Amino acid sequence: MEPPAMSTFLSDNETVGESTNLLHLEGHSWSQLQDGTIEITDRLPKKEYYMSLRRFNSTGPNSGTAHRLGSISSGSAAGLANGSSGLLGGNSPSPRPGGSTLRGSSHPSVVDFKPSGKIVDCTVVMLDGTTREFRLDKAAYGQQLFDAVCTHLGLLEVEFFGITYYDSTNNWFWLQTDQKIAKQIGKNEWQFEFQVKFYPCDIDSIKEDITRYYLCLQVRQDIVSGQLPCSFVTYCILGSYIVQSEAGDHDPTQHIGIKYIQDHPFAPHMLQTPEMLGRIVELHKLHRGKTPEEADRLFLNNARKLALYGVDLHKVKTSQGQDITLGVYYGGILLYRNRIRLMRISWPRIISLSHRGRNFIIARRPGDDSLDRNMTFKCISPTLAKRLYNVCVDHHNFFRLRGSSRPKKPSLFPSFATRKYHYPGTTVNSSSIDATVGVGGHNQTSRPLSKFRPMPAHPSETVDHMNGAVASQYQYQPAMVSGDPACMDPTYFCNQNVINGLPIPNAHGVQRYYQPSSNDVTGLMNGHHPNSNNNHINNMPTMITRISFVPEHWRITGADCTAGLGIDARGLDVASTRGAGWQGCRANKGVKAPGAYYYEAACLEEGLIRVGWSTNDANLELGADNYGFGYGSDAVGSAGMNGTGRVMHRNTGHDYGIMVHQGDVIGCLLDLDKGSISWSCNGKIFQRAFTIPDQLRGEAFLPAASLKDSRILFNFGEEQPLEFPPDGSFIPVAQSADDSQVSNRNPGWRMNQYDATNALDVAPDGSQVQSHFNQGWQGCRSNHGIRGLGRFYFEVTPIESTGLWRVGWSTDDGNLIVGTDQYGFGYGADNEGFGLNGQQGKRIHCDEIENYGEAFSKDDVIGCFLDTIEHTIKWSKNGLEFGDAYRIPSELLHSKNLTALYPTVSLLNSTLELNFGDKPFKYYPGPDWTPVCCAPPECTKRSRRKGPEVSQIYILTTQYVYIHHKHREMK
Repeated sequence: MEPPAMSTFLSDNETVGESTNLLHLEGHSWSQLQDGTIEITDRLPKKEYYMSLRRFNSTGPNSGTAHRLGSISSGSAAGLANGSSGLLGGNSPSPRPGGSTLRGSSHPSVVDFKPSGKIVDCTVVMLDGTTREFRLDKAAYGQQLFDAVCTHLGLLEVEFFGITYYDSTNNWFWLQTDQKIAKQIGKNEWQFEFQVKFYPCDIDSIKEDITRYYLCLQVRQDIVSGQLPCSFVTYCILGSYIVQSEAGDHDPTQHIGIKYIQDHPFAPHMLQTPEMLGRIVELHKLHRGKTPEEADRLFLNNARKLALYGVDLHKVKTSQGQDITLGVYYGGILLYRNRIRLMRISWPRIISLSHRGRNFIIARRPGDDSLDRNMTFKCISPTLAKRLYNVCVDHHNFFRLRGSSRPKKPSLFPSFATRKYHYPGTTVNSSSIDATVGVGGHNQTSRPLSKFRPMPAHPSETVDHMNGAVASQYQYQPAMVSGDPACMDPTYFCNQNVINGLPIPNAHGVQRYYQPSSNDVTGLMNGHHPNSNNNHINNMPTMITRISFVPEHWRITGADCTAGLGIDARGLDVASTRGAGWQGCRANKGVKAPGAYYYEAACLEEGLIRVGWSTNDANLELGADNYGFGYGSDAVGSAGMNGTGRVMHRNTGHDYGIMVHQGDVIGCLLDLDKGSISWSCNGKIFQRAFTIPDQLRGEAFLPAASLKDSRILFNFGEEQPLEFPPDGSFIPVAQSADDSQVSNRNPGWRMNQYDATNALDVAPDGSQVQSHFNQGWQGCRSNHGIRGLGRFYFEVTPIESTGLWRVGWSTDDGNLIVGTDQYGFGYGADNEGFGLNGQQGKRIHCDEIENYGEAFSKDDVIGCFLDTIEHTIKWSKNGLEFGDAYRIPSELLHSKNLTALYPTVSLLNSTLELNFGDKPFKYYPGPDWTPVCCAPPECTKRSRRKGPEVSQIYILTTQYVYIHHKHREMK
């Protein structure tokens, strides 16, 4: 049955909010389910499906609206556009225009084409592996065949594609569009392959969904043929997007086990296992609701991060006779030996390219390296030298630092008979808010009192760093209390943590009293692991107990806060800098529907505060926009009528509750089932303050706060009992189910699980890495790198006695076993653990090992220094600096696009802990050195290896839940 017309559908095929324009679904069968979602069953072939999108999205964003000028239409000599064959041989040539849709210009010979009257049958293998036949005049040019194929495929953005053929020596070549076909292929069969010639680096540069689909087919061929290798996890992720695009949403009634995908190739035959198919099925279930075009985009955004994406490889020999491979791509030319990257020559560094006989010559601009300016490579034949030259020239002319090419073998991909997609039902995009609040004046309620009396403590005076970084958050030492939790004590005990009146060894900073838990986590208060049975070697040499990673604790994150805000090592005690104005922060996690959640925030000092909830997109000044809800003080701290407090949303304040003073405990209540937000003060719960707007119903909400000249202590209910837990269905946020928790989208600096070797685990908070036993050396890079001028520092500590370590810096192209190539600089052990004289004090670069510094072992703190002003790298051990180890090559610092250097670690059978500066350093070298986590944005670069976009899956799932609840309420 069809749903009734909704007022949220607009004219001109546009929609609002979260509605679905059913005009886009014309030609598909659809029905509205009981949960309020709309199920669409699509039986169109993929080409026709994307063509239907073009029809209805011709005026929308990212839609190919330009007509392909000069192409052969269905009424031209090409014959029927949708047929399996066509005739090309009339007097209507197909000139190649110089517009934006088709690149280049027509060759005069093409325009003056004169048919010979002889017809030749031409076979073209398409990107999906199917074969199509075209009938051409024997005197036809390459441009005419290319236009006929593009017309058949419905392509407008033809500039990314080309046609290849094989000569009598079985070597492939690109068909030149400005030359006659017969002259190029000689006496060979007229058999061709339609392929992607230029792989775009920016997927969004493609305007049409159908173009992205054909690019997906090419990349799938590359993966299955083994020309684009990747890890097991990447095969699974990419495979899940393929299934979502081809089969639609997972249907338990039809998609049973792995049977429905077992005949589909997702990896090279020898690598595709039942385990891989099982993982693909599980990931496929998570993509529910994603349309084919969305799945294609996610597929390409993940595939383009692979090392060999779009790299056109050519085998050559050096002048010394060594076998190497030259790779041509959007950024220039790469040199490989056995697929190990040796060198990169960017287009701006190349003066000229030439070929002479079998020789291919690159003339480079002078640099700091000792290599010759003219690099000569010998190809197998003069013909292949010319082919390599043409490929390089075509890439440089096409986009110069934009994409690349690579011819591939065809592969036939099975198709699914039907696809089903689920869309949320229409919702009213209303910005109206139920602003009914409770006004609690002195005549209406007695003021409840808190149990404790805090004393003042604030961040130490902010130190100005050379590049403007504000790093007070790692200098901040909050006040601690004695054994009585009802009283705050400003006394400092020699920079030691105190619990139950006893100092905690190896812990820094002082903290408010916390109850000891049954599993004794005191040694983890600052991320340090105490000496216990879980982190030392047992007397039996074969019985080794590894350190186990614990879930990431709920805390206020230094990665999503105002610069200069003081945050203690546990992330619970937050203080603003005096005179800095309003400063804001958010937690490292949030919650999503369904459920009702609660946390507390205690006001430790008089001042202006505002606590509550916000999305990841909200302003850090809580309540200043549509994405945040706060209770406490308004912008100027004015009281409401009868001394009430204020709630803030959309930068508008309303009277609510009571004024918040020092010692008060504010409870923050979020009911995602009912869509309500409210607060309490010292156990007194006030009525609903806000109703969550419909446009935010699918969002995750994070605990958030803003403060001005004040201090707050958070309690998420994780280790310390809540002081005023509410009755009913509300649960502490720290006790929410794992599938209800959503990580802050701004994770800050951490080790990147998507830029790591296979046998390595990364802790949930990204501060520790652990290699598997007996799996060899493993490596990992951080999710951010340093570029630009400055002096930067971080620390690494081995926390297991076993194994070997190596720490340092590398580019995102460097080997993860740091120091084994020219893109990495490491300090630690060599591959065998003994180096040149049996010690671990070694420096490693380009796989050359030299003595440096001292050996280090468990619990030693290694400082890693990067000075991009003096172009040097050095290390320290427990505060003792060893002096400069390396000078950074100028090509890494002075390239047009500054190369970023990422903190990198390699380890064998051990565990390392990293501190990027979000916790107090053990051996901070002083304000001349900036913690990497405090580097300004212009000096940082985020890793291009970001992993799958799982946050969108969380949001989509939440939308379905809200629609379901709304449907029930309507009933």
